[in-house]
Amino acid sequence: MITQLENEIMKNIRTIPQVSLSLLLSGGIDSSLVLALLKKVYPKIPIHTFSLASVMTI
Repeated sequence: MITQLENEIMKNIRTIPQVSLSLLLSGGIDSSLVLALLKKVYPKIPIHTFSLASVMTI
């Protein structure tokens, strides 16, 4: 099942132009997986990552 999921994601990743990329990390496994697969497909392309944090005061 993991291989099937990876294959489906890889189909879409391969359609990304080979330029500098940016990725917003949500903190979940899905965005981390996309980042790992992007680096696997495009090891030489720089990928800039961003994440957001919110501070709550009660």
